[in-house]
Amino acid sequence: MSALDVPERHVLEELEGIVGRGITTFIEVGRALAEIRDRRLYRDSQDTFEAYCRELWELGRTRAYQLIDAAAVSTTVDIDPPRNEAQARELVPLKADEAEVVEAWRAARAEAEEHGVALTAKIVRDAAQKRLARVQRQRQVAEHRERHAQSRCDRCRRSPRELEDDGVPLASGWFSTLEDGASIHECSECHTQRLRQERAELERQGRLGDAHAELQEKRAREGGEDDTEKATSTYEIDTPQQRRNAEKAAERFWKLVCSQSTAARADHLVLQNLERALVLFTDEEVADAIDMLEKGIAETKAIVRELRRYREGRGT
Repeated sequence: MSALDVPERHVLEELEGIVGRGITTFIEVGRALAEIRDRRLYRDSQDTFEAYCRELWELGRTRAYQLIDAAAVSTTVDIDPPRNEAQARELVPLKADEAEVVEAWRAARAEAEEHGVALTAKIVRDAAQKRLARVQRQRQVAEHRERHAQSRCDRCRRSPRELEDDGVPLASGWFSTLEDGASIHECSECHTQRLRQERAELERQGRLGDAHAELQEKRAREGGEDDTEKATSTYEIDTPQQRRNAEKAAERFWKLVCSQSTAARADHLVLQNLERALVLFTDEEVADAIDMLEKGIAETKAIVRELRRYREGRGT
């Protein structure tokens, strides 16, 4: 391992002076530690950065990296950076996207100003968590669309692009049915052909009337097919606990909707969380949910219907 040259020793002394004077400012300390690590200026005395921090500064690895990360996100903020490390550390989960760090910080400042209170680490945490949830949702939406683009009809083996080229409508996405205990996804064309074949078979057997009666009974149990009704969320947010409940419901809703597993995305579980989640949804989120569900499995009609009613109730 090569020894430090004279310029490097001068740099090290300067950086260690910053750390050694104490936490006069966490940003300076974090920057200094980051530079010592990145340039391996610890190599004269220790083999690793972690050992250097432990031996010279009595800092564990976690604490050292907390300071480095807090300084990194603080320098990302363009105006009035965090005044203390506690605030800065709440922005660290967003450090991979500088724009999200800036937006979370601005949202936290606006929240504090709106309520006339001092900006605290908790306010910053809440703002960062909302931005993080948004980033994760956008990622899930993108992954869902990518999976849909790469999927194929289990009967004709055509992809969504091939179906589009053939003029097959994709508004309803894949339809799902069970055959021999296995889930089969089919395009609207194959789905229509199968239903016609099944209808013809029922007619041949003289059982069409019975099948129609069973369908009507099932629809009655599920609450009918009236799409003209307009609905809004009946769940109101009057307390912080109700807001947390709604946020948790929204998180569970997106996890279920974006699940690759049909079983995990059972309709009753999605609907169970939808009522509370809707009160927080933006128009963009409602549109995303409808888009994802329509391009998913046909069994999600009840969920799509509820989302559309909510959007109509908003007057959008």
